[in-house]
Amino acid sequence: MSIHIKPIICYILALFTTLGCSADKLNLPEPAELVVGNYEAIDPGALLTLKGDRITLTVKRVTAELVDIKMQAFLNNQLVDSIRHERANVVLNVAQTSVKTGCVSPFVKLASSGQLEELRSNCSEQGILTYTYGYIPAGQQAAALINVKFKSL
Repeated sequence: MSIHIKPIICYILALFTTLGCSADKLNLPEPAELVVGNYEAIDPGALLTLKGDRITLTVKRVTAELVDIKMQAFLNNQLVDSIRHERANVVLNVAQTSVKTGCVSPFVKLASSGQLEELRSNCSEQGILTYTYGYIPAGQQAAALINVKFKSL
Protein backbone atom coordinates (compact mmCIF):
# COMPACT_ATOMS: atom_id res chain seq x y z
CA MET A 1 0.00 0.00 0.00
CA SER A 2 2.89 2.37 0.65
CA ILE A 3 4.06 1.81 -2.93
CA HIS A 4 0.92 3.53 -4.28
CA ILE A 5 1.07 6.40 -1.78
CA LYS A 6 4.58 7.51 -2.80
CA PRO A 7 3.66 8.25 -6.44
CA ILE A 8 0.56 10.18 -5.30
CA ILE A 9 2.57 12.22 -2.78
CA CYS A 10 5.21 12.94 -5.43
CA TYR A 11 2.49 14.02 -7.87
CA ILE A 12 0.87 16.32 -5.28
CA LEU A 13 4.25 17.82 -4.35
CA ALA A 14 5.06 18.41 -8.01
CA LEU A 15 1.65 20.03 -8.58
CA PHE A 16 2.01 22.42 -5.63
CA THR A 17 5.60 23.21 -6.51
CA THR A 18 4.70 24.29 -10.04
CA LEU A 19 1.62 26.19 -8.89
CA GLY A 20 3.63 28.05 -6.27
CA CYS A 21 6.20 29.27 -8.76
CA SER A 22 5.56 32.02 -11.21
CA ALA A 23 8.07 33.30 -13.71
CA ASP A 24 7.67 37.02 -14.22
CA LYS A 25 9.09 38.14 -17.52
CA LEU A 26 11.43 41.06 -17.55
CA ASN A 27 10.85 42.97 -20.78
CA LEU A 28 13.65 45.47 -21.12
CA PRO A 29 13.42 48.31 -23.62
CA GLU A 30 15.98 48.82 -26.35
CA PRO A 31 18.93 50.52 -24.67
CA ALA A 32 19.28 53.19 -27.37
CA GLU A 33 15.63 54.23 -27.12
CA LEU A 34 16.12 55.33 -23.51
CA VAL A 35 18.62 58.05 -24.46
CA VAL A 36 17.54 59.11 -27.96
CA GLY A 37 16.46 62.74 -28.13
CA ASN A 38 17.44 66.38 -27.95
CA TYR A 39 18.74 67.90 -24.73
CA GLU A 40 20.06 71.21 -23.46
CA ALA A 41 22.60 71.81 -20.68
CA ILE A 42 20.98 73.12 -17.50
CA ASP A 43 24.21 74.98 -16.61
CA PRO A 44 26.27 75.49 -19.80
CA GLY A 45 29.06 77.18 -17.82
CA ALA A 46 29.80 73.89 -16.02
CA LEU A 47 31.04 72.33 -19.25
CA LEU A 48 34.74 73.09 -19.56
CA THR A 49 35.44 71.31 -22.86
CA LEU A 50 32.97 73.42 -24.84
CA LYS A 51 32.30 77.11 -24.27
CA GLY A 52 29.06 78.83 -25.11
CA ASP A 53 25.96 80.37 -23.61
CA ARG A 54 23.90 77.38 -24.79
CA ILE A 55 25.04 73.75 -25.10
CA THR A 56 22.87 71.18 -26.86
CA LEU A 57 23.12 67.40 -26.92
CA THR A 58 21.62 65.30 -29.70
CA VAL A 59 21.46 61.51 -29.38
CA LYS A 60 20.43 59.51 -32.46
CA ARG A 61 19.78 55.78 -32.66
CA VAL A 62 22.09 53.74 -34.90
CA THR A 63 21.05 50.26 -33.72
CA ALA A 64 19.26 48.89 -30.65
CA GLU A 65 22.48 49.31 -28.64
CA LEU A 66 24.45 51.99 -30.52
CA VAL A 67 23.93 55.75 -30.69
CA ASP A 68 25.58 58.75 -32.34
CA ILE A 69 26.09 61.70 -30.00
CA LYS A 70 26.64 65.32 -30.95
CA MET A 71 27.27 68.07 -28.41
CA GLN A 72 27.20 71.63 -29.76
CA ALA A 73 28.13 74.96 -28.18
CA PHE A 74 26.37 78.15 -29.25
CA LEU A 75 27.33 81.73 -28.46
CA ASN A 76 24.69 84.33 -29.33
CA ASN A 77 22.89 81.60 -31.33
CA GLN A 78 25.97 80.98 -33.50
CA LEU A 79 27.57 77.52 -33.50
CA VAL A 80 31.10 77.91 -32.10
CA ASP A 81 32.22 74.35 -31.31
CA SER A 82 31.09 70.74 -31.25
CA ILE A 83 32.06 67.26 -30.08
CA ARG A 84 30.93 64.02 -31.73
CA HIS A 85 30.91 60.43 -30.54
CA GLU A 86 29.87 57.92 -33.18
CA ARG A 87 28.53 54.44 -32.55
CA ALA A 88 28.70 54.69 -28.77
CA ASN A 89 27.48 51.58 -26.95
CA VAL A 90 24.47 51.92 -24.63
CA VAL A 91 24.30 49.51 -21.69
CA LEU A 92 21.34 49.06 -19.35
CA ASN A 93 21.93 49.08 -15.62
CA VAL A 94 19.18 47.27 -13.75
CA ALA A 95 18.74 47.89 -10.04
CA GLN A 96 16.07 46.40 -7.81
CA THR A 97 14.24 49.14 -5.92
CA SER A 98 11.82 46.87 -4.08
CA VAL A 99 10.73 43.24 -4.13
CA LYS A 100 8.59 43.63 -7.26
CA THR A 101 9.92 46.75 -8.96
CA GLY A 102 13.20 47.77 -10.44
CA CYS A 103 14.95 50.60 -12.15
CA VAL A 104 16.45 50.45 -15.62
CA SER A 105 18.87 53.24 -16.45
CA PRO A 106 21.08 53.66 -19.50
CA PHE A 107 24.84 54.19 -19.43
CA VAL A 108 26.98 55.24 -22.42
CA LYS A 109 30.78 55.03 -22.23
CA LEU A 110 32.10 57.69 -24.59
CA ALA A 111 35.87 57.55 -24.17
CA SER A 112 37.57 54.76 -26.08
CA SER A 113 40.73 54.88 -24.00
CA GLY A 114 41.11 54.70 -20.23
CA GLN A 115 39.77 58.24 -19.81
CA LEU A 116 36.52 58.83 -18.00
CA GLU A 117 33.80 60.19 -20.25
CA GLU A 118 30.25 58.92 -19.98
CA LEU A 119 26.63 59.78 -20.39
CA ARG A 120 24.11 58.28 -17.98
CA SER A 121 20.62 58.55 -16.62
CA ASN A 122 19.08 57.49 -13.35
CA CYS A 123 15.55 56.70 -12.31
CA SER A 124 15.22 59.57 -9.84
CA GLU A 125 15.71 62.23 -12.54
CA GLN A 126 13.27 61.75 -15.41
CA GLY A 127 14.26 63.45 -18.68
CA ILE A 128 17.80 64.21 -17.46
CA LEU A 129 21.07 62.87 -18.86
CA THR A 130 24.28 63.51 -16.93
CA TYR A 131 27.51 63.96 -18.87
CA THR A 132 30.52 63.09 -16.69
CA TYR A 133 34.15 63.49 -17.66
CA GLY A 134 37.56 63.82 -16.10
CA TYR A 135 39.21 67.22 -16.45
CA ILE A 136 42.79 68.02 -15.46
CA PRO A 137 43.09 71.74 -14.64
CA ALA A 138 46.24 73.54 -15.83
CA GLY A 139 49.15 72.90 -13.48
CA GLN A 140 47.40 69.98 -11.77
CA GLN A 141 48.08 66.26 -11.99
CA ALA A 142 44.84 64.89 -10.59
CA ALA A 143 41.67 64.91 -12.65
CA ALA A 144 38.52 66.54 -11.36
CA LEU A 145 35.20 64.87 -12.17
CA ILE A 146 32.85 67.26 -13.92
CA ASN A 147 29.11 66.50 -14.08
CA VAL A 148 26.88 68.44 -16.46
CA LYS A 149 23.14 67.77 -16.50
CA PHE A 150 21.17 67.97 -19.74
CA LYS A 151 17.38 68.26 -19.74
CA SER A 152 15.20 66.78 -22.44
CA LEU A 153 13.65 69.29 -24.85
